[in-house]
Amino acid sequence: MKKVAVSVAMVSVLAACGGGGDSSPSVPTDNRPSVALTVSNYEVAGKEVLGGSSNAGTLADFSGFLTGAQVSTGMTFPQFVQKRYPVALQATKQPAYLTGVEVSESETCSGGGSVRYSGSVRNEYNPSSGDVITITANNCREDGAVLNGAMTMRIGSVQGNIDSYPFSVTIDASTNDFRASAGAVTYQSSGSMTMRVTNASYSSADVSITIPSMISSVSSGGKTDTFQYANYKMDMSVRGSTVSMTMNGGLTVPTLGGNQLSIQTLQPFVSTTGYPTSGVAAATTASGGKMRFTASSGSRVLIELDAANDGSYEASKLVAWNEVLF
Repeated sequence: MKKVAVSVAMVSVLAACGGGGDSSPSVPTDNRPSVALTVSNYEVAGKEVLGGSSNAGTLADFSGFLTGAQVSTGMTFPQFVQKRYPVALQATKQPAYLTGVEVSESETCSGGGSVRYSGSVRNEYNPSSGDVITITANNCREDGAVLNGAMTMRIGSVQGNIDSYPFSVTIDASTNDFRASAGAVTYQSSGSMTMRVTNASYSSADVSITIPSMISSVSSGGKTDTFQYANYKMDMSVRGSTVSMTMNGGLTVPTLGGNQLSIQTLQPFVSTTGYPTSGVAAATTASGGKMRFTASSGSRVLIELDAANDGSYEASKLVAWNEVLF
């Protein structure tokens, strides 16, 4: 399959913060202690909000397994799936005379361990509505990482053919205790998401990602940082060299523990060459404190604190985008 013109890697650069809409999402209960937003922790918490939103884009980077995009690491399950998806298509293709029959096949990973493919697809060259594939890793060693856990992908509506324009496809995906360990660092995720990709032409595309529930964590040196997403939505559009993005939903970050955040985009984040140069978002905590994020020129973003949520921002810090984006 050919690559689509719009790279999700490019789109993920914009996944810095945001959220459109007026409603406050219902965030699942977090068992971690709640920490109030203060002048002493808002900068770190703000960076985590921005980085956590970027991480949401990474968690949802599924376009590569549809388009044959090459990846250099197996740190996230979508990236792992991208490399394995062509094999999974072959392994789960139904014989022409069978319908509704699940096919299962296993193989050894390049560094040891195994990966199993199960499900059924009708066309190994193009997604079809109703296709289901589960990829399960068992101590699979690939690209310097050890992978365990499972991901299931279900193809919803498909219009057109992804080898031509226009086309659109909807994918439902879920991970079940996926873990990737490289050296002393372990990444883990469990949850579900839906992605819809619409490509009108070579240089025009829209991507909508919804994360009803997802927990993602990174562990290193005996410390685990956990991000939790609920009713989280990213909408991205690409028109030529201009990328625009809004995000909306619930998020918890390590510094604030169970103090849940509701994120809202006030002005879409827009980029033409790299990091966003315009865009405004706000993140309000369950305890009432608020942060505002404003993209500026020079590859920087302004983080502001309104501890009392009274419209008065008493502290601010200008930081480089590369300090906060994953």
